[in-house]
Amino acid sequence: YRIVRPARDVGDFPMTGLDGAASRFSRFRGKLVLMNFWATWCPACREELPALDRLQNAMVREGLQVVAVSVDRGDRRGVERYVR
Repeated sequence: YRIVRPARDVGDFPMTGLDGAASRFSRFRGKLVLMNFWATWCPACREELPALDRLQNAMVREGLQVVAVSVDRGDRRGVERYVR
């Protein structure tokens, strides 16, 4: 992990959720964000993603928001299957 101090604004950019809904990164403004880039072909991600989910649940009161960004290209259905 790389902690950026002082915190930097990474700007606003469009995002699409697993449900296909459009969003923007600005919705996390003011929150502590851990952004994780992952892929379905990444063996370590099978353990890392559930661990990050548990971390977010454990730190919900502190305002942590884990944003998992798939770097897979192509069909969203493959990413959905992997996440389930």
